[in-house]
Amino acid sequence: MADLTKTYKNGKIELLRFFFCLSVVVYHAGGDVLGDNNILTPAFSVFAHGRSGVEFFFLLSGYLAAKTAKKMQGSSTAIGKDTYSFVLRKIKRVFPYHIIACVLMVISMIFLSENATVFWNDLGLSIPSWFFLQRTGIKSVDLISIEWYICSMLLALAIIYPLLRKWYDMMVHVVAPVLSSMLIGYMLYTYGAMPGYRTWGSYTYICNLRGFAVVLLGVFVFFVSEQIKKHGFSKKQWIWLAVLEDASWAFVIYFTFSSMEFALEGYFVYFTALAMAISFARNYNSKFYQSRFVSYLGRISLSVYLCQNFARDIIGNNRTGISDAVTIVLILLMSIGIGMLIDLFYNLFRKRKRKNNS
Repeated sequence: MADLTKTYKNGKIELLRFFFCLSVVVYHAGGDVLGDNNILTPAFSVFAHGRSGVEFFFLLSGYLAAKTAKKMQGSSTAIGKDTYSFVLRKIKRVFPYHIIACVLMVISMIFLSENATVFWNDLGLSIPSWFFLQRTGIKSVDLISIEWYICSMLLALAIIYPLLRKWYDMMVHVVAPVLSSMLIGYMLYTYGAMPGYRTWGSYTYICNLRGFAVVLLGVFVFFVSEQIKKHGFSKKQWIWLAVLEDASWAFVIYFTFSSMEFALEGYFVYFTALAMAISFARNYNSKFYQSRFVSYLGRISLSVYLCQNFARDIIGNNRTGISDAVTIVLILLMSIGIGMLIDLFYNLFRKRKRKNNS
């Protein structure tokens, strides 16, 4: 799944990117196949909270936006021009994978539409989805429903980044922690959980508010992480921080496949924010976290995430005689397989293009 930025080096975050991508895929696959019967025991489920993985990516985007804005402090580049370039880089990062995923969904529509009239009507109404505009309120058909998070994220970044450039100190010290907590609390109190992508508020989809709030919290995560780096912790204190970090990650990972009530998603968000702040502050020198394998898993998370709808359509509509558990596994494996192929061919294309330009 995408943070929509250039690759960074924290291997633990890369590995978690892949995990939370898979948690979202299994959550959707489980919902397709099992419906409300995804609760296995009072303590475990088939990733009933897998959708919360989206919060990880919102936080990550806020962190990276704040990091970029800090680097640009004192720059003579106009804020509007810099914001345009910043958002455009995010779009360019995801667009090639997005287009391939859109083409796959059109192929799926050709085979699954009731008739030609329905197909052409849905294809016409899907136009906003090709340009990440499906959560703006324009009447549309979601070509790739799970891309709502990218649309909401881009909208949030387009507002938050210029504010960071203009008032960085005020944003990281006051606005980000206070406003994010108020908005997250409002959504949890009003909707009983972090709202889905179909809920409309007074002026926009509530998922846009969700994205704005959690991206804003990610800005504060960057500030906290920087403060941890600057603090002169003793070796013993770093050990306790590591314990707190791992305990927090253990909770949020367990939450994704637990049977806890949805009202507790707020705890997921804040423990993820805490763990992420510490993870970025620490220096991971282990060979495993710095391995090419872990880096690869983080890299393909975007393409795997984007092609899950196609896998759900193909497997879900051809599952005669296949058990529920096998169906979920096949959807997961197909999503990973297609994601790997997309990543392979796209990177081969990029290498050949660079070679021809050199």
